[in-house]
Amino acid sequence: MILKEIVTIEDIEQNKVKVRFEKSKMCSCCRLSFLCGKQGQEQITIDNPGLSLAKGDKIEVGIERKKPLLASVLLFFFPGVIFIATLVIFHNIKEILSFVLAITSVIIYFIILKCIMKKKEAYFKLKILRKV
Repeated sequence: MILKEIVTIEDIEQNKVKVRFEKSKMCSCCRLSFLCGKQGQEQITIDNPGLSLAKGDKIEVGIERKKPLLASVLLFFFPGVIFIATLVIFHNIKEILSFVLAITSVIIYFIILKCIMKKKEAYFKLKILRKV
């Protein structure tokens, strides 16, 4: 099970392909569409698996379905749990100090997560599935 998207090739380098994602028509009614990239387009560089590609070609890219769920848990669930747990642990001290400690613990979590993700960077990469 893979999440798939059709994208357009913008540029081809040695073993890399720069692709452009475009917002779907559904996105025009979404109030949060401004978070998805500038003017509905976003460019990403992907490794070329050896396909013969040309500028302007349409290709299908994908990522395994479990990986976005893991990313959501790492980026939203764990920081929330850490924040609330820190507030509960330090509830006996002054409110502002416990709040600052909770924010600090979340910042430390994100720093540690960033260091780990640099080593595991290939785990969340998009892959070219086929030429359309």
